[in-house]
Amino acid sequence: MAVNKCAHQNCIIIEKEETLEVKGDPITINSRVKKCANCGKEILDVVLDTENLKSAYRIYKTKHNLMQSEEILALRKKYNLTQNMLALLIGCTQATIARYEGGSIQSETHNTALVLLKNPENIKKLFEEKSAEFNTNERKILEQIYSGNSNVTAKSMDLLENLYGYSANVYSGFKKFDVEKFMAAVLFFSLNQSGLYKTKLMKLLWYADMFFFKENTVSITGMKYIHQQYGPVPDKYSMCLSVMETLGIIELQEQEFGEVVLPKGDKNLMDKLSKSEIEILKMVNEKFFYIVAQRKGLQGNFFVRSNFI
Repeated sequence: MAVNKCAHQNCIIIEKEETLEVKGDPITINSRVKKCANCGKEILDVVLDTENLKSAYRIYKTKHNLMQSEEILALRKKYNLTQNMLALLIGCTQATIARYEGGSIQSETHNTALVLLKNPENIKKLFEEKSAEFNTNERKILEQIYSGNSNVTAKSMDLLENLYGYSANVYSGFKKFDVEKFMAAVLFFSLNQSGLYKTKLMKLLWYADMFFFKENTVSITGMKYIHQQYGPVPDKYSMCLSVMETLGIIELQEQEFGEVVLPKGDKNLMDKLSKSEIEILKMVNEKFFYIVAQRKGLQGNFFVRSNFI
């Protein structure tokens, strides 16, 4: 006789006390679990399981005097560091810092290093000792930011102005580089494109400047673009994005297929763009909204509808 199997179409979320083992330490939490209201079976839910695990991690960190993820993020922002800069200071990778800030448990060695960095004298000393480990872009940023006591934002903006201080010509779309418009364009696309990989951002910026130039004989940002293997990219874009992360406008987060650009800045930055410039950005955003995912492990069309425009 055939047995009727429950389709689990009527599920509810319940709370129950549960003990999870974290690094050999039993941690008891009030977990949230999906359960079928018809047959009573508990259903696997990746999102809930991840939340429960993070709750256990938080309790474990408190029990073992480890910094919480938000404390690590706050420490990095306090010194205007990118994830890669902090990684170099404590001796790990950028991906490791991203995991720590996402809730993973840091090693005791890394935690000790992070606690020491709370003292400004320690972080300045480490910058001096490890300066050779930073790339040219990062060293220039640090030299600008940590020289003297002047405003960090002003120093960073001056750095970009000097970096792109070329005159308006055919290569810049007959416009002098406008750092605020460039930052606004980057923030616009990061707000409107979910999972925006850095490589795609480079192309969106180029299309925006080129389409605007076609209609107005001048570009939006005044950025120069250089030819690379997979198409045009803004000149010295790595330094520019690093400065934007330092200023808290964006965040560069390492993921499986590369760095993703996440929005962090105030949307009021978009006020630096004219109505006609925003219209071009909207057009480019819609035109290249749908991404055909051809990387390993992804199939079909991958897209998320924008909710900012």
